[in-house]
Amino acid sequence: MPVFHYDRFTGCTWTGTSTGQRFNRLNQPVRKQGSRSSVDYSARADMQTKVSARAQTYPLECTAKQSKVLDSAKYWEHEFHARALVTPLEQEEAKKKKKKKKKKKMGRKRKERSNEESDDSMPNPLVPTSSDCSVTDTIAMDCEMVGVSPLGNKSALGRVTLVNKCGNVIYDEYVRPVDRVVDFRTAISGIRPRDLRKAKEFRLVQKKVAELIKGRILVGHALRNDLRALLLSHSKKDLRDTSEYQPFLNREGRSKALRHLAAEFLGVKIQNGEHCPVEDARAAMLLYQKYKKEWEKSIKDFIRLKEKQKKRKQKRNPRREKL
Repeated sequence: MPVFHYDRFTGCTWTGTSTGQRFNRLNQPVRKQGSRSSVDYSARADMQTKVSARAQTYPLECTAKQSKVLDSAKYWEHEFHARALVTPLEQEEAKKKKKKKKKKKMGRKRKERSNEESDDSMPNPLVPTSSDCSVTDTIAMDCEMVGVSPLGNKSALGRVTLVNKCGNVIYDEYVRPVDRVVDFRTAISGIRPRDLRKAKEFRLVQKKVAELIKGRILVGHALRNDLRALLLSHSKKDLRDTSEYQPFLNREGRSKALRHLAAEFLGVKIQNGEHCPVEDARAAMLLYQKYKKEWEKSIKDFIRLKEKQKKRKQKRNPRREKL
């Protein structure tokens, strides 16, 4: 079988057998496609002249052993013998490059370690500082869903968590859906079959949540979906949804994911794997507290505009309102 060989110095490739022959069956010179050289070397003498020229151009850099190797044309029949043509200067340059690469890798690893250590030393804002578990005037809520339709694409409530303004949990329960669960969505929801075996009925959870959020400011991310799953309603004045607040939207006016908001505005990583409703509720509460003044001011301004619009309509059409 013919074997392709590559000449590092000339840049050409050629075929040869175990006897060193470099011709095909038709006794014609053969060259591999894509070789760098445009010349086909059909005889061993041509290769030997190139090898000797290499030795003459670098007489001082070549050792006695390398000069003998360069003069022998048979040595070119094996690919791994091309390493003998590397001069001492080239070897030193290659070693220097390897050392530089190792230093760069070590520097990157040190930076990563230092960043990890600094992250560990910094306090986690999602961990509550106080132990107050009372029901405050502001509550954050987050829910996790499971699939219940025959295809599992219909969502049903699987877990609900309520957190006060200090970040402490005031209510956290698994919910047993009315319909049969087809998809637990464990990769996202973190809910497993064993969690729903001792779960509470939907009606009991719904009643308890309605009592806790009544007359209070409700904070969360995409609260419409959570309230829809609970079959509850809440006054718009008391809703603080991080997915609808203007400064939290992207350039196109669309809502960002909660993990992106937490990373951008809080510098915290959440939802790396399974979602934790306690962690998500705390992140939403921290976002609200950080921009509470601006948020409340914008809501008051919006309410004033609505009242002015109503008064203008009353002045324009007083008869219709009397009727």
